Amino acid sequence: MERVKKMLKMPKKQFKRIIGTTKPVLLMMIDILQAAHDKLHESGGKPLGLAIGDKLLITLEYYRELWNNSNISYTVRRPKDTKTDSMFCVNH
Repeated sequence: MERVKKMLKMPKKQFKRIIGTTKPVLLMMIDILQAAHDKLHESGGKPLGLAIGDKLLITLEYYRELWNNSNISYTVRRPKDTKTDSMFCVNH
């Protein structure tokens, strides 16, 4: 949970830009995941290698990065039949 504590110390705007959600929502998600994990492992099991909050942060950061990359990765091609002054067109 060290990673979560470190991230929670960030300013609100920077936190939302990196994680993609607000601090209260993140804490709520961690509580829900922790409760589900505890219920699933009531009878025992292998201890976690990485805390649930840290796993959630890594997942959210990954999805945030994936979303940002998919939004900006337009294909740029040279127009063939179009009569435009621009040299490149952006396909969506």
